[in-house]
Amino acid sequence: MHVYQEFHSLPLVLTIETAHGLAARCEHRTTAAELMWTLDQKTGISPGLLDLFRQKLRLIEEANLSDVELSDEVLNMFGFFL
Repeated sequence: MHVYQEFHSLPLVLTIETAHGLAARCEHRTTAAELMWTLDQKTGISPGLLDLFRQKLRLIEEANLSDVELSDEVLNMFGFFL
């Protein structure tokens, strides 16, 4: 089973903030399955880190994934550059 298949259509609001205290923030409505698919297929985030994030997402209301770099393509998918 892929990391995103267990969530089906669980809705969530993704918040993206830039690193190093720069003033930029974006909120994007999506599903947990779509988020996990994108992180799995479109980023270089390690499977182990994705698994830890998946576990947090399953167990708590607010899960975070800090100190990861996302490509412009992925940020654009989440509406960061709109």
